[in-house]
Amino acid sequence: MRQLKLLFGILLLLSCRAAKAQNDFKIPDQVSISKTASYQQFPGTRVFVEAPKNYELEKQLIRFQKNENTFFQIIESPLTNFAVKKAELVKGFEDAVNTGKIPKEYYKKEFKLDTYDAVLYYGRDNKPNLEQIVLCFGDKDFSVMALGEIPANDKSSRQEVLKALLSLYVDKTIKVDPTALASYSLDVSNTEFQYAGNISQMYYYTIGGKGDPANNPFENEIMVMTLPAMKDKVILKYYAIDMIGRYKLSGMQITAYKGSDTILNGNYAYAITFNGSLKGKSNSVYQIVTGDDQSSLLFVGSAYSRQEELMNQIKTIAKTLRTK
Repeated sequence: MRQLKLLFGILLLLSCRAAKAQNDFKIPDQVSISKTASYQQFPGTRVFVEAPKNYELEKQLIRFQKNENTFFQIIESPLTNFAVKKAELVKGFEDAVNTGKIPKEYYKKEFKLDTYDAVLYYGRDNKPNLEQIVLCFGDKDFSVMALGEIPANDKSSRQEVLKALLSLYVDKTIKVDPTALASYSLDVSNTEFQYAGNISQMYYYTIGGKGDPANNPFENEIMVMTLPAMKDKVILKYYAIDMIGRYKLSGMQITAYKGSDTILNGNYAYAITFNGSLKGKSNSVYQIVTGDDQSSLLFVGSAYSRQEELMNQIKTIAKTLRTK
């Protein structure tokens, strides 16, 4: 019996070591990058990548994909200090693991991606039978977060996505319009809000363009999301009101809201205002849904501090929202 236990223990140890070795990307401490003519640009960003040949650029999603379960995309955040972003990312992962929201990562590595500090996580996705690779890098002036999603145990796709992420290159000499592919225009001049980054068709504006709106639920922010056209006013209004239920499902406490039909720059719109709270922290929210025959827009402005002052700015900005 003792020999069986010993044998079982040895086999378990060997299997754990084998699994660890299998998930070890063996990323060196320094990854050098040399941009070539084969590099492609993520639309609306300064970021370029050497994408695998069988991956196509989905412009509206701002990502390269082989299929719906195998892709990689990025969010570039100008005016964001990477050291702060990195600390938030690491803490976010650790908190999620400790609370059981996600399993512990298979692999983690801090290294230099060309001249930039970088950190990479590889682990199971919260979607069934999928894995993800998250890479974050930058300096004191910007940060880039890249996300790769791949089918579990698909070693070939995993290697393709990893190789692509480790080829990411930022050209600081070019100027881009980050909302070039967006189907809207917005004027934030003469306010404290500046463009902060986007994830696919969700565009974020924060105070001074700083912070982490994608991961910090208490950010003072404006989010504009482009949606398929909702040509029927009834459908558009239903969508706007249905968002209240979605906020509640995400943990937000909302006792009452005010909704109203309006016309925004020539298009029908439905506006909603409410005061609520999230995890005990009070907030003030202004939402408006509008659109035309080509696309619809969801505008959500949230203030967790200086609520009256910032809400005035948010509503002023909302008046400039237009489809294009």
